[in-house]
Amino acid sequence: MYNRVWTKGRLYRLLFAIEEWSKKRVFGCHSCGQCVLRSTSMVCPQTCPKQMRNGPCGGSMFGKCEVFPDKECIWTKINERADNPAVDGTLGMKDKLFNKIQPAVDWSLVGTSAVANIFSKKIDPNGAIQSPHPVPKKVLNDLIASDRIVEHFDPS
Repeated sequence: MYNRVWTKGRLYRLLFAIEEWSKKRVFGCHSCGQCVLRSTSMVCPQTCPKQMRNGPCGGSMFGKCEVFPDKECIWTKINERADNPAVDGTLGMKDKLFNKIQPAVDWSLVGTSAVANIFSKKIDPNGAIQSPHPVPKKVLNDLIASDRIVEHFDPS
C-alpha cells in the first residue's frame, strides 16, 4: 500500500511522513488519503472495524462496538463530541454531521497524503472526491425531483 509513496519526490514523502505520524498519534489515522476529520468531530471513522463513514452499522448496543464488544463504538464518540460546544464553538455540529453524506473511500487514494490530495485537487477540503466529470447540482436536483431515477425499480 505504501509503495506508491516511495515513487514520489522527497517533499511529498516528507509531507506524508509528518502527516501520517501526527494523525496516527492523535486520531488513529489509517491514511485513507481523503480525510473527513473536520466533518466527524475530529474522530476518524476509518477506525471503525467496519469502516462506516456515514453512521453506526446498526449492530452496536449500549454504545459498544458489535465487532469488538469491549470497545466503544466510534459513532458514539462522534455523537458525544458533536454535542460538545468546545469542539466547534456551537451546538450546531450535530446538524452538520447528519445533513452531509460522507463520500465513499476511493481506494486508489489509500496510503497517500490527504493534504497533498487537496493541493493537487484530487479531493476537496471536506474529503469529497473531485470527479473528472461532476454532475451539476441543478441537474442532479432536477433528476431527484422528477421520478426518473426510480422508474426502473421493480420490487416484484
